Amino acid sequence: MGNKNNIDDLLNKSFENFEAPVSQNLRMQMSKKVTKFNFFKFNPGTFNVFYLAPVIIGASIMLVVGINSLNDNTNENITSDINNAKIQNDNKTISNQEIENEIKL
Repeated sequence: MGNKNNIDDLLNKSFENFEAPVSQNLRMQMSKKVTKFNFFKFNPGTFNVFYLAPVIIGASIMLVVGINSLNDNTNENITSDINNAKIQNDNKTISNQEIENEIKL
């Protein structure tokens, strides 16, 4: 046991004043990893994936409902335009028939 303590003491004395240099790039990489880890972890005080999912789902539902209502309004407008055109054509036909009847008399 005394031999192990000597090795520990020797290593402690050898590395006592050693400081590893830390580059700015390493700090940025570590920060990105921690931020990504925290984004996927639930925390009520920060914005994370558990808040993002309902936002995306809600926006998708609103988009689909909005597109469907636009399509319904467009279809109603087209249908009313077609009906108006038919009525106008019928009126023209009636007018033409009346003219022809008057000419025959």
